[in-house]
Amino acid sequence: MAYDIGIGDKHILLLGSLNLDDNTEYPEGPDLLILPFQGRSDIIEYAMTIIDKLRPKNVFLDHFDDTFPPISSSVNPQGFLTLMGQKYPCVSVICQEAGKEFSGKLLR
Repeated sequence: MAYDIGIGDKHILLLGSLNLDDNTEYPEGPDLLILPFQGRSDIIEYAMTIIDKLRPKNVFLDHFDDTFPPISSSVNPQGFLTLMGQKYPCVSVICQEAGKEFSGKLLR
């Protein structure tokens, strides 16, 4: 499931899960990709496949916290942040603490 949200000339792609349908075309190059970062032991590799395919300008990590135990578990995003910095140094990755307001500028 994905939502393509337009605000002025900016596009936000909100993914409901990391399971992209092979028969669906997804918009590439969104200004912001909201990426659910939870639910897999190979989350970094799986998420990078999606980043490689969609080529977002900014990434906002979602669901990496432990909001619904025992269904969810806390995921340390540091490995993903490091890999993104190496492979895509121009892509900003926002890893906001749950329940805290984000006051930074998301869309450049």
